[in-house]
Amino acid sequence: MRFAFICLSLVLLSVSTKAQTTQFETWGSGNESCATWLATPLSEINAEDWIFGFWSGENLGISLNGSIGNVGHTTDALGIIGEVKKVCTNTPSMSLATAVSKVFFDFSKANK
Repeated sequence: MRFAFICLSLVLLSVSTKAQTTQFETWGSGNESCATWLATPLSEINAEDWIFGFWSGENLGISLNGSIGNVGHTTDALGIIGEVKKVCTNTPSMSLATAVSKVFFDFSKANK
């Protein structure tokens, strides 16, 4: 479990130094800025599947390292979206992938 946290921390540290660009490969909506994601109700809906897939992939990565990949177990899909929206509203130039990673890391640290 420590290994997963260290890896995630390193990714987030490398990403947080440059909010405009990500330091890991993403496809689809994750490359868009938060502002683009929040621009219209349709763009929000279109990116939600990407967010859930990315989140699930993060949990899978943790579980492959021998830990329990249950980050987000204290909330539901709307709760995760709500937390990502908070981050994106505060930093609209951040990429969606970076925003989701930040929320995931925060949840992971808090054992949520």
